[in-house]
Amino acid sequence: VALEGVRMPRGRAARVLAAVAVVVLAGVIGVSLWAFRSPPAPEVIRGTGEAGTRDPNSTVYTAANGILFDVDSAELKPDAIPALRAIAADIKASGTTGVIRVEGYTDDVGSDEYNHALSGHRASTVALWLENEAGFDRRQLKAIAYGELSPAQPNDTDAHRQANRRVVIAVVKVSGP
Repeated sequence: VALEGVRMPRGRAARVLAAVAVVVLAGVIGVSLWAFRSPPAPEVIRGTGEAGTRDPNSTVYTAANGILFDVDSAELKPDAIPALRAIAADIKASGTTGVIRVEGYTDDVGSDEYNHALSGHRASTVALWLENEAGFDRRQLKAIAYGELSPAQPNDTDAHRQANRRVVIAVVKVSGP
């Protein structure tokens, strides 16, 4: 397309102008991509089993802030999903083929019986997520209800009770052939 009265630069000036345009365009694209970058992966706490509390041949996973549930709910909070994805990816990357124990816990609000049932629902919710969303074999998953036993924090503040509404995932390694 020719524009009347517009002189197009030639030679070295044209190359310099083109280079400047490319640098500016790359900068604009870079800033645009930076604005739409993925959020950082959630921190996952990975540890080994503790003597006396669980099989020492297990790997224990919790999200840094716990896999959280609202009061009186077995529905995963939206911020639990990235943590579950990170945990599932780590389990798969480890190549572990053992049993995956999904342990549900509650705070101490409510009766022991109610909390035991609620913790079972929480464990089942996470186990179903691991099966349906992460692709783990159902036969590998075992949901266990602990209710208000073994709190992560004392049940003396709202924040501590929130921390106790959690699920812990323990992968028990297969021993020997």
